This record gives sequence, C-alpha cells and structure tokens, in this order.
Amino acid sequence: SIVSNNYRHIMQISEQGEVDFIVPELISYNPSCRALLMTEIPGKTFTEEMRKAIPGSFARVGQILGQLHESQAKPEILWSPEKEIDAICAHMDEVKLALPQLGMQLDAITATLEDVYQYLPMPKRLPIHGNLFGDQILYGQENIGIVDWDAFCCGDPLYDIGRLIAHLLFLGGTEGLAPSAVSYTHLTLPT
Repeated sequence: SIVSNNYRHIMQISEQGEVDFIVPELISYNPSCRALLMTEIPGKTFTEEMRKAIPGSFARVGQILGQLHESQAKPEILWSPEKEIDAICAHMDEVKLALPQLGMQLDAITATLEDVYQYLPMPKRLPIHGNLFGDQILYGQENIGIVDWDAFCCGDPLYDIGRLIAHLLFLGGTEGLAPSAVSYTHLTLPT
C-alpha cells in the first residue's frame, strides 16, 4: 500500500542519515485491515513543549523540518493546489470552533482563497509530512521523533509550517496563552 511504502521510504531516509529526526520502524503491515505495527519513539509530544512558547524549541523543530523538506525523499503522492485549499478551509472551520469571534473574517478569507487559489503560484513540490501538528512530533532532550507518516507526500513546505502555527494559535485560543507567547515574532521556523 502507499502508506506502508511511505513508511518504508521515510525509514530509509532516516537510516541513511539524511535527517536528524527519528521515525518509527515498521514492524509489520496487515493489508486486510490496513494496520501498521511500528516501534515506539521516546519523548513527550511537542504540543506540551509548544505551550511553553520557547523560541529554541521551535528552532529545533524548524531545523528538522527543513531537513525533511530538502531531503531526497520521493513520496508517491503529490499534494495538489485543490487539496491544499480544501485542507485550509477544513482547518479554518476548526479554528472557528476555537475562536468563534473570528468566524466572519475567516469565512471571508477562505471564500477569497477558494476564488483565487488557481492563480496563486505554487512552489516547487518538496517532501512534506502532510499532517503535522504538535502531537505528531515527539520532543526529547537528545532527539526529536516524527510519527504518523500516512499523509507523507510532495507539496508545499509551508503547509507543514502553517499547520504547526495553526496548532499554536489553537492552543493560544483554547488554553488562554498570552498573545505575546503565540506571536509570530517568537517563532523560528524555516522559510
């Protein structure tokens, strides 16, 4: 299956030393129920670290994401502009749940994006995780691990970064983090 092939491929990239993050090793795959059995990765979820809003933590994660995006990985799936706009709209619906006072503004933005997305330039397609948020990153003192490679594909690296920023904003809205803690000026992610 594509999912098991993606796991095998990202494991190879990791084993070759092309990236400094750990990925779970595939132990077995059962195609009849589409279940993967993988090794466990140590660390706490990056969501816990995100709540602290320490710039150095984001810099570490940004560096490893940059390695993924610049790697020679060749996932089987291509992320299209249509998928990207659909995903943005779906995620904005989630943001509206966390920040209902922004509902009208977010609706206006997503409507505009839906109207103009086919005219937006799409950068070179690079390897991306495709479903990245704080719980998919296991953060430790020595190592960082990334799990859940089901959506691994070629696409816009800003999608991975945007999902992490959206997750931080979501935490800010739902957990009452200080606005300065979630300010973009405190985030150091790759460009």
